[in-house]
Amino acid sequence: MSLNNKCVFYPDGAVRKLREYAETSKHGMEKRWNILKEAQRFISKDDAELWSLVIDPYILRSHYVHTNSLCPVCRKKRLLYDWEIDPISFPWKVRCPDCKNYFPKNDFYSFYKSGIDETGVFRYEKADKTLLFNTEHPDPNDPLHMFAVDDGNGYCNGDTVQRFIGYYLIHGHHKDLVRGIYSLSYAYLLTGKPEYARKCAVLLDRYADYWPNYDAHTQVYVHEQLYSTEGYFGYWFHSYYDISVFAHAYDIIRGAMLEDQELLAFVKAQKEKHGLPYTVNSPQDILQHIENRILKDALANYKKCRSNFPMTHALYAIIHAVLGNDETVDSLLEEIIVQCTERDGATKENGLTGYTNHAKEQLTEILLKFVHKKPSFIDDLLKKYPSLIEAYRFFIDTLCIDEYYPKIGDCLAFAEPSGGCLHKSPGSLYMLYKCYKITGDTVFIKGIWSAAKEQYTELLAQIDFLGKQEFDQMIEEIDKVLKDEGYEIDLPSVIKPNWHLAILRSGKGEHKRALWIDFDWEQSGHEHEDPMNIGLFCMGIDMMPDWGYPPVVYNGGFYSDEFNWGKSIFVHNCATPDRSPGIRGAGKVDLWLNSESFKTVTCSNPNMIKDGKQFARTLSLTDLSEEAFYIADIFRLQGNGRLYERYMHAAIGSLSYSGMNPVPTVNDYPKGLFFENLRKDPSPKQNRYVDFHIEDYFNYVAKKRDWHLRCTDLTTGSEIMIADMRFFGNRNYERILKNELLMPCFITQKQTEEPFQPVVFVQVMEPYDGKSKILNIERLAVDSLPDECVVIRVESLYYTDLLIYNDPYQRRCIALSDYGIKTDALTAFIRYKNDSVYDVRYSQGSHLSIHNKAFDEANI
Repeated sequence: MSLNNKCVFYPDGAVRKLREYAETSKHGMEKRWNILKEAQRFISKDDAELWSLVIDPYILRSHYVHTNSLCPVCRKKRLLYDWEIDPISFPWKVRCPDCKNYFPKNDFYSFYKSGIDETGVFRYEKADKTLLFNTEHPDPNDPLHMFAVDDGNGYCNGDTVQRFIGYYLIHGHHKDLVRGIYSLSYAYLLTGKPEYARKCAVLLDRYADYWPNYDAHTQVYVHEQLYSTEGYFGYWFHSYYDISVFAHAYDIIRGAMLEDQELLAFVKAQKEKHGLPYTVNSPQDILQHIENRILKDALANYKKCRSNFPMTHALYAIIHAVLGNDETVDSLLEEIIVQCTERDGATKENGLTGYTNHAKEQLTEILLKFVHKKPSFIDDLLKKYPSLIEAYRFFIDTLCIDEYYPKIGDCLAFAEPSGGCLHKSPGSLYMLYKCYKITGDTVFIKGIWSAAKEQYTELLAQIDFLGKQEFDQMIEEIDKVLKDEGYEIDLPSVIKPNWHLAILRSGKGEHKRALWIDFDWEQSGHEHEDPMNIGLFCMGIDMMPDWGYPPVVYNGGFYSDEFNWGKSIFVHNCATPDRSPGIRGAGKVDLWLNSESFKTVTCSNPNMIKDGKQFARTLSLTDLSEEAFYIADIFRLQGNGRLYERYMHAAIGSLSYSGMNPVPTVNDYPKGLFFENLRKDPSPKQNRYVDFHIEDYFNYVAKKRDWHLRCTDLTTGSEIMIADMRFFGNRNYERILKNELLMPCFITQKQTEEPFQPVVFVQVMEPYDGKSKILNIERLAVDSLPDECVVIRVESLYYTDLLIYNDPYQRRCIALSDYGIKTDALTAFIRYKNDSVYDVRYSQGSHLSIHNKAFDEANI
């Protein structure tokens, strides 16, 4: 690059560093070779051919071939993004991954070129219709002569319209041109050869001719509908990537454009030849054309650029940086940092492994874009905004049993492990290292290992702004910490009070377990109807998984019954009055007891149900041995309802039961709720339980076990239902929808004579491998005390435990005469071994005594 370098993101010093990286680093050399190879495809075309490749805005495009249809040849189901696209190997075609047939069967590109008018714009009425035939069957008398022909408006396959060309234009042709713009600009950055900048400028200039006229709202089909998305060329979230690539490419090459008289001559000739209404008298006019019609048009059309936070803000920060508006850039970056970290280091948007993590990755990406411009940029930000450190700590603190995260909101695949910390990009690994440098906390280094394992050196080597000395020092420090401190992350129980998540943890190594509760249901984007939902990880699996991103391949897409079912309260481990989803809101933590063997949390918000007086859930995680444990679950509801239900499901598997005799009953759930095979017992026995026998259906886990989750229901005066819930999969499993699954569900019902009567659902859950370690579970009756006071006795192979849960809304003194126990504590735990008191814990009480021996809450 010349001394006339106008580049904001890559000033001269950064360019020298990048070229050194590309010439001396293994990854730098590989990246340089790939970039130049990609750029060569576009360099080999003359300027007029490149210019003509940019597609006219008024050709309709489609985000999918079809949401849910069959291949015209093999008749296999094709969903969403199932079709294969390779604009290099098979341009202007999509391919069925099963039968390998290409579609459409006609030569669309020849048809398209035949319709180009004197202004360089495609006109359908001008195009040669005789080119619309199946090239594999050219005889007009052949029955297949018009089979699978798409003129740009789709092919009618039975009662569906499959838009092969519309899909290819977005995901093949346009994406390839955007990739070409990136490669050409980066090739110029690495080599300084002006021909790369010229070809890039040709494409940018032609896109600028059209860009304001691209309107996804009127030109792009989504779920077979127009007017269902915003954006420019494609679906709304594409705009961030497209325009950010354009902005960076323009920033890199504009200095060369100012010196390129050959480019000026070509653009002037094209304007005159095609009668385009733009003045081009100098290179500066070309720059203004690109700035006005791409960059500034994006700033003026927020709806077309709108995306998940912080993508639009990040895009605007890039554009303003390129345009020289530094104060606006600083303001946007501050807003990004604040909003991306406002909830305990995370954004408030739901989808913990999806959109929440995506916001952190986008935050990382935009911050690292400015490192070339300001070498001390990251260190300064971490010191100025401590919440940034919390952003990277959040996805360490919420990692469960080394492999899983709570699937809260629209996440990825059902029951799928994460493979470690979600900090898997090179940029996030680098930020973990920088957090360690600021704080000295080695958990950030262990987070690097958790995310990347042995690949961390290779991944960090992809960061091109690091000099060799800085890189070697970083790797040496990471290696030393891992050698000295070990690789495993041992995390304590944790509350994220503003993200409304609590996790109870115990166990070591392969015996780690984690019980979580999500104590909100807010309008935060991608949320589910899941007030006080719980989940459990242990024995290497997700025992009570959320269903992930609901299915969108059914008729109606995001408004289908199947989609709504996948978000509903009924498929979560929740409770509700009168089958209501509840009321949006956030709970708070009322109780937190975190001892070695007994851990308890209570979360509440009465306003999350209609006219609520009580809505609180208490969970206790109690260890029996290194391997064995159990969970107590007390859910309190009181509101303007009569029928209260608690829903429980585990992962895919079967269900057995004891202490009940359910018989077929009428399914009175509303249409759109996919409960099937309902069986009911209106008067189950006291020692009733269901036992979920869990399968590793998707073969995620190498070490197979005989997984069980036994749920013993201790709710008084309740009825029991067993049902199957239809599982429609989600985005990761839509290909198996021909094998839709039925998952067993356990429903506890309790009806009240009048509204506003309190209901207390009580259960004990024991996960176990092969054989239960618990001998007996019973709920003890307490004289003169109401149902709101819960006392549970658990007899196991190891101990006998008493768990006491007082009424949090009207605290009482609880006396167990058979045990000599008196307490007013909100929660108490007494463990016996060989008939002697072995351990005592209690919280939020003035006293606890056993046979007149007093115990101090703070000094047990």
